[in-house]
Amino acid sequence: MISEHFVIQEFVPKEIYNDFKNNSTWFINPNIVVVCEWLRVTVNKPITINNWHTGGNYNLSGYRTPTESTGAKLSQHKRGDAADIKVSGMSPKEVLRFVQANWKELRNLGLSTVENPDFTPTWLHIDCRWTDLDTLLIVNPK
Repeated sequence: MISEHFVIQEFVPKEIYNDFKNNSTWFINPNIVVVCEWLRVTVNKPITINNWHTGGNYNLSGYRTPTESTGAKLSQHKRGDAADIKVSGMSPKEVLRFVQANWKELRNLGLSTVENPDFTPTWLHIDCRWTDLDTLLIVNPK
């Protein structure tokens, strides 16, 4: 367990975990784990990131290797700064509204950016990139 509700496999693809096991944490910004844990506890609902380790289909919702073709060339996933979260019983737009309502706390934990949920109808992309902004950055995927 890397937090109360998450294991490292939820943040890395199977190939990384198979090669690095618990050292897979080397690829993850600890802030993204803290943000996901805070969201999980505060919304009091299960959050899915990767679920390949339990037989699910999600393998690239956390860290992605630099050679991975999924996503943008300079994706925050390839820096270990991002997660695509699916919150049980909440739409991505509802999760965004929750993030906006709790922005000050989440900013202090390291969250800086989300993708516009109009482009991601089944998940909300969150990341901890450096923006130097006092407001939540909402980006459109390329």
